[in-house]
Amino acid sequence: MLLITFEAKVTDADREAVLAMAQLAMSPTRAEPGCISYDVLVDVEDPNRILWVEQWRDARAFETHQRAPHIQQFLDEATPLIADTQLVIHTISASQEVTLPG
Repeated sequence: MLLITFEAKVTDADREAVLAMAQLAMSPTRAEPGCISYDVLVDVEDPNRILWVEQWRDARAFETHQRAPHIQQFLDEATPLIADTQLVIHTISASQEVTLPG
């Protein structure tokens, strides 16, 4: 399984436009084969910091996602509006659910 984090900075003027573009890509992304989860988050301390957190079954599913038309459209439209990006790919070979006390 892959855990992907993508962080981007936007300006006050561009934040709503980038979030609207991300919203348009969300449903088709979540429907892709191999997508376990796909979330877009806004930092509560810095609303101009947007974080994508994605889980994919495997590298092939993520690579297919990157070529999907809705992602290409998002990248074409959003790239000029974002800065200071960071993409991190974590490969996870095992995980365990833990029950919290209380």
